[in-house]
Amino acid sequence: MENLDVNFIIDGFSCQGFLDQEGDYFYLDVNSSLPAISYKPRKIVCCHKRQVFVLHNNQICSRRIFPDFVVENYESPFFNTFKFFLDGLQDFLSVSEHYNGNVFSEKIEIDKIGYLCECVNDAEKTTVKITSLCQCIELEKIEDIVQRFIQFFTLVSYKRIACTSICVVDDAEEYKYYSLICKTFSGNKSRHYSLLHAGKMYSNGWWRNVLKNYFETKGDLFESCLNGYIAQIDVEMFWESKIIYLCGIWNRLGKTKINEKISLYNGFCSLQC
Repeated sequence: MENLDVNFIIDGFSCQGFLDQEGDYFYLDVNSSLPAISYKPRKIVCCHKRQVFVLHNNQICSRRIFPDFVVENYESPFFNTFKFFLDGLQDFLSVSEHYNGNVFSEKIEIDKIGYLCECVNDAEKTTVKITSLCQCIELEKIEDIVQRFIQFFTLVSYKRIACTSICVVDDAEEYKYYSLICKTFSGNKSRHYSLLHAGKMYSNGWWRNVLKNYFETKGDLFESCLNGYIAQIDVEMFWESKIIYLCGIWNRLGKTKINEKISLYNGFCSLQC
């Protein structure tokens, strides 16, 4: 998208500028003088012809404004449903005779809020749709939820993946959500290195247990221990070093007094304390 000349209002003052885009990152160059304000504008609505770009959680530096994220043509600060698109999982998720494109549709809690989480997969992308079951959620929650699903799928498949785009869904209309979390997929690790096998997950109906363990019942375990293993994925190192990292995981598990036989494989599906 080329630089757009936009009009916007800050603290009751009408301003003009150019909205610049680099990938999925925006910044606003201000032409007119900015009013002297001591706060960080949480929301700035920029208008260009019939387009509206809503800048959220803004930082002002000189005559340039940097938002945390931008939503196109959607002015509400809340959402009920959003989608995000992942790249790098297609080969991992499609290895099953039971595979028909639908990966899972499960109700889970994330930070004690209930969501319906749906995932479908095709040769081009993996689509995850998140719908709040009980209340409207602030847009600021989106990046956190997306990041946690990136960690989840990275650990399950043992490969780096990428969120390529995000959109807010309202009455079947989709509104683009721009964020630095969106990137182009650059990995190439084979699915054969994965900690779990998608075929067995389909045939045994394990997706529900996997999601529940990661986001709910075993969330503390993954945050304090197993998520640290994600940093080692795609890192070239001697096999001795890999053993050291695994030993660190086992040591952490011992300190948390988990008294049962456990492996990285069944750690998702059947942890029992």
